[in-house]
Amino acid sequence: MAAHALATAAGGCLAVAAAGWLCKGWVYDAFVLHMTGRWYEVALAEVPEGGSVIDVGIGTGAALLLHANELKRRKLRVYGLDYDAAYVRRARRLAAAEGLEGSVQVHCASLYDAAAVRGAVEANGGEAYDVCYFSGSFSLLPDLQEALAVARRLVKPGGKVVITQTFQRPHWTGPIFAAIKPRMQWLTTIDFGPLIYESEVRAVLDAAPGLAVERNAIIPGSVDAPWQAARMVVLRPTDGDAPGR
Repeated sequence: MAAHALATAAGGCLAVAAAGWLCKGWVYDAFVLHMTGRWYEVALAEVPEGGSVIDVGIGTGAALLLHANELKRRKLRVYGLDYDAAYVRRARRLAAAEGLEGSVQVHCASLYDAAAVRGAVEANGGEAYDVCYFSGSFSLLPDLQEALAVARRLVKPGGKVVITQTFQRPHWTGPIFAAIKPRMQWLTTIDFGPLIYESEVRAVLDAAPGLAVERNAIIPGSVDAPWQAARMVVLRPTDGDAPGR
């Protein structure tokens, strides 16, 4: 009886996981949209009227497109990158449904791919972007310093690199959750990445090539718990590198 119950439970978990993977774009939105929608609100405020954004880790685009009216009103242009083909397909459908397929482009590519970076610059008329934005994607990247170096090359002088992310506070998150978080993708389909602590990200930002931290603050109206907080980091270029180099 116990073995049968265990097998039934295991089968149920597998069925849920399989269904999640088949509908992963919808699952992604169900888990993160309530949080990332607010992040896009504060990030888009950093973009000038008529400006351009390269969105690294755009996901399904649903959080961005919560602000479709603002994109239209302020004539903002967005070039999104994501490594997940299912998310990219959904993002393109959502952008088209909002009539934004001309100003919101989404491509399945990596920030570390030199050809993809050149393509992003070419898509912006050969010019660098006003903002390079990481919406919850920063902690997923395998080489944070290289990611920031590429981001720096993608923004124009006077532009910005903007990061929104939840960072862990010290002494609250133990090793069990640190081990569990990267494995949550199996059930939820979402790559949450490893835990990253506030002290760790400060060290990375302080060493960022050609960038200086202008702001690093908790996002009002988002996560602010004893164990973690959602923060927006704004970095400014400190040198004159050419775009896409």
